Amino acid sequence: ACAGAGVRARVRACAGAGVRARVRACAGAGVRARVRACAGAGVRARVRACAGAGVRARVRACAGAGVRARVRACAGAGVRARVRACAGAGVRARVRACAGAGVRARVRACAGAGVRARVRACAGAGVRARVRACAGAGVRARVRACAGAGVRARVRACAGAGVRARVRACAGAGVRARVRACAGAGVRARVRACAGAGVRARVRACAGAGVRARVRACAGAGVRARVRACAGAGVRARVRACAGAGVRARVRACAGAGVGT
Repeated sequence: ACAGAGVRARVRACAGAGVRARVRACAGAGVRARVRACAGAGVRARVRACAGAGVRARVRACAGAGVRARVRACAGAGVRARVRACAGAGVRARVRACAGAGVRARVRACAGAGVRARVRACAGAGVRARVRACAGAGVRARVRACAGAGVRARVRACAGAGVRARVRACAGAGVRARVRACAGAGVRARVRACAGAGVRARVRACAGAGVRARVRACAGAGVRARVRACAGAGVRARVRACAGAGVRARVRACAGAGVGT
């Protein structure tokens, strides 16, 4: 027993189920509880109280399902939760609270489906979400919030389909989108927004069809469009808009058809 109402209790059992339990209470209402497993079930649980209403809880299990869970709350209402999987299912989840209402959540799974998801929100309403896939489907998605309403989203594919998509919006309504695919069809598409309503779009092909298309619009209504194809038909087309209504169009042929305009 500690000073005041503090109480310390310990219970340990190893043979058989192998469980260890500890409960400690000292200063104020602070309570500490620990449950630890020896060889066998292998489960560990910890609950700790910080200053104020802060509470810390930890649960760990490795042998078999292999799950680790941690919940911590200290300053204010901040809460941190972590779930981690050992060998086997291999899933990791984390939730953390920043200053204010900021919340961070992470879920990771590699062995098997291999998916990683992260969600973070800190300053204001900014939200960041990330989803990543390891071997197998191999998809990565990221969503990030810039200052204001800016949103950034990214989707990337690993080995296999190999597709990458990116969408970014930061200043004002500016939007940037990128889609890239190399293995197989091999197509790359990019859309970028300049200041105001300016839009830029790019489509590029890797080995195979070999087609490149670009569309750009920046100052005023000026528009630039480019289409290029070399392997096979070998045609290049360019359309550019100058100041005012001036328009320029070019069509060029590479080796093969051999046409130039």
